[in-house]
Amino acid sequence: SIGQVFFTTQKGYMGLGGLDCKPGDLVCILYGGRTPFILRRRDVDSETFEFIGDCYIHGIMYGETLDLAGYDSARD
Repeated sequence: SIGQVFFTTQKGYMGLGGLDCKPGDLVCILYGGRTPFILRRRDVDSETFEFIGDCYIHGIMYGETLDLAGYDSARD
């Protein structure tokens, strides 16, 4: 897709993210989010992150990971 890059995660998931994605970025599922997000550590030892953007990852969209973890989004 134009304006997106293909990537794979360490667990083997395939995804599409913005052109700003770099190796070492983190894919995060934020509670209440409909899509995964890309975050980047500000420094190697830092616990603060920069928001890069959302992404598409085949198999973990629209709350599917919450379903896998045993959460009921209407209840939890």
